Amino acid sequence: MASTGGRYSVVTKGPLTGAIACSNSGGYFGAELRYAGWDMIIFEGKSPKAGVPVRRERRAELCDASGLWGKKLLETEEKIKSMHQDPQIRVSSIGLAGENQVMYAASSTTCTERPAARAVGAVMGSKNLKPWHCAGTKGMSNIAKPDEFMKVTAEKEEDSRGQRRSRARVCRSSARRC
Repeated sequence: MASTGGRYSVVTKGPLTGAIACSNSGGYFGAELRYAGWDMIIFEGKSPKAGVPVRRERRAELCDASGLWGKKLLETEEKIKSMHQDPQIRVSSIGLAGENQVMYAASSTTCTERPAARAVGAVMGSKNLKPWHCAGTKGMSNIAKPDEFMKVTAEKEEDSRGQRRSRARVCRSSARRC
């Protein structure tokens, strides 16, 4: 409901350094996770076979993902949406690099547009987690005055559009001088 409000973070032990690796990503996945009632998810250990963690309305399950192993990001996302007959389901997945635990592999949402980088894909691959996805209907129930929130959000969005337009005019005029 607010620009940049749907980000999510992935924190792991970094395979390159052994230190904490933290990455965050935008898009719709973080908000959808919250709409399903989740604030945080912790994966411990390794799945005995390729798995798909699924989150729906405070219910979590690990489904078989062996049919998705070896698929590219776009193929994986399309297959998940088709399997669940839900084009709005949000998917975060690893590709072939993550499956093969390439040390700089990312986990991506919205196909390849929103990567959570810094080797989190390699960590997911090491845990046999190909994609994970979620869908929720709870919405944001913790906003005390949703109407006021939406009004302020719309005003701020309009302000930022005006600022971008004025910056573009300045750039164009300075380019003419060069």
